[in-house]
Amino acid sequence: MGTPRRKSILDDVLTSLQAIDGTGDYKTTVATVKNYLVPFDHEELGAASMPWVGYMPGLERFTPRPNKQMISVMPLTVLAHVNTTFALKTAGLTDLQDDIIAALGADTTRGGYAVRTTLRESQTDEGDDTSYDRHGGTGTIAMTFEIEYRRYAASS
Repeated sequence: MGTPRRKSILDDVLTSLQAIDGTGDYKTTVATVKNYLVPFDHEELGAASMPWVGYMPGLERFTPRPNKQMISVMPLTVLAHVNTTFALKTAGLTDLQDDIIAALGADTTRGGYAVRTTLRESQTDEGDDTSYDRHGGTGTIAMTFEIEYRRYAASS
């Protein structure tokens, strides 16, 4: 049996986010991409590891279809942190947000394994001038995407 579709989709998310390298249309060079989430004050985060981007799939919803098929909608949370001064935080967060949208929007089929990838919501903390931490000033973006894909009842 081949690689499960769900795993291939998540592998494509990793590869897409790792491609944010400051070249071409990207404005940001992401230093770290992980398949888990950490808060802005986590010991893993230091100036050298930022911008830091993590992602995690959420609770999937399934819709049965004929012939033992299902449509799955997998929420994907992307949490990203930048390290910058308060005066530059909005620009840094906006650039990284644009780059994440571009990276996950470049191929919304996740390498042909998904029906679509859709950005549902995004929130940043650039209005919070108290979000400074031991790194000198961290801004955070929380984004939710939905990835729809087809699967069979017995396998993804």
